Amino acid sequence: MFVESIEQEWVYPGTRAGHHMAPDTLNTRLRAAGIPPRLARTGALIALAQELPPVVLSRLTGLDISSAIAWSNAIGANSTAYAAAVVERVGMPLPVVLH
Repeated sequence: MFVESIEQEWVYPGTRAGHHMAPDTLNTRLRAAGIPPRLARTGALIALAQELPPVVLSRLTGLDISSAIAWSNAIGANSTAYAAAVVERVGMPLPVVLH
């Protein structure tokens, strides 16, 4: 699952082999393309928080779990659709809830 950094293919490769692009460089390039980095980050986090439960959002993005929970709560996210998609993909039967 994990590979040596020299083998990794970065989405935004840096000038040094096996390293990612420096955040300042990426921000400069985004601004030059007319994309405000902070707004783009916020939009991406909102989109992810709408689709993923907080624990997955935290692990995927590196956010602290309390921040991921706060993002999910702030947008009123519901993890039911994610859970249903996972169950469907895995082929597990849904549990029966007795009242």
